[in-house]
Amino acid sequence: QFSNGTSEDDQMTVAANTTLTFSKLSNKKGSVTKVSMLKGTVWSDVKSIQNKDDEFQLETPTAVMGVRGTHFLSVVNPNTSATNLTVFAGAVLAYVPKTGLAIGGFPSGPAGGMMPAAPTGLNGPLGPNSPIGLGQTVLVYPSQQIYLPGTLAPAADLNKQVGIVDPGSLIGAAPPEVIQALMGNLSAIKEEQEEQKKKLQENPGAIASGLETLGQIAENIDSLLPSLIKEAVDQYKLEQWAAENAIQKTKNETGYTIDLGKTSSLD
Repeated sequence: QFSNGTSEDDQMTVAANTTLTFSKLSNKKGSVTKVSMLKGTVWSDVKSIQNKDDEFQLETPTAVMGVRGTHFLSVVNPNTSATNLTVFAGAVLAYVPKTGLAIGGFPSGPAGGMMPAAPTGLNGPLGPNSPIGLGQTVLVYPSQQIYLPGTLAPAADLNKQVGIVDPGSLIGAAPPEVIQALMGNLSAIKEEQEEQKKKLQENPGAIASGLETLGQIAENIDSLLPSLIKEAVDQYKLEQWAAENAIQKTKNETGYTIDLGKTSSLD
């Protein structure tokens, strides 16, 4: 695990056989953090987003992910460069550049091997002219994941790459470091999930994937943590007593209850 030197650190838990680079630039307006991930598994806890000028960007061989204060898991296949990103709290804006995608590594260019930043303005990720196909964007919410293969057809619809988290599969593939990071951040994740539900209720038009209604997203967010914890216990990746202690700690710190007896399928 590494961080960047303040109480509001961006913390990243890196599994074995992971390759990434990390940089942070600051000026009077804010900070820009860039993480380039070539392969492996990383749990990210982003805390450095304090104002609209702060940025956190995760770049993989197949996509650029813009982050706004969140907990998420990113996995890049070392053989195909396919990216799978799962959101636990907050939101991630996934962007596939129009050019430069290639299996096996980052494109070369003036940015020193980094993928180009997402465009801004009318043609940018949040602008009305955000295109379909390469160059488009999609928001990924808690309980959702996006899968981007090593190559993507020019006319591909990113919305169709977004799916619902399968807790059993996620926990089954998760290394011990990820389970530890999930349980260590339980209170922060739960608080941010509740805040995210409020924001979606205030702005339901922000739901971009078309997979779920506002009610379905809220139900899936509520089911995510209990389902993941129960799977971790059932798959013997987490002791029952450790799960109970973490749940009680979360209730003491946030007032929110995580009831393992009320898990339901995410859909």
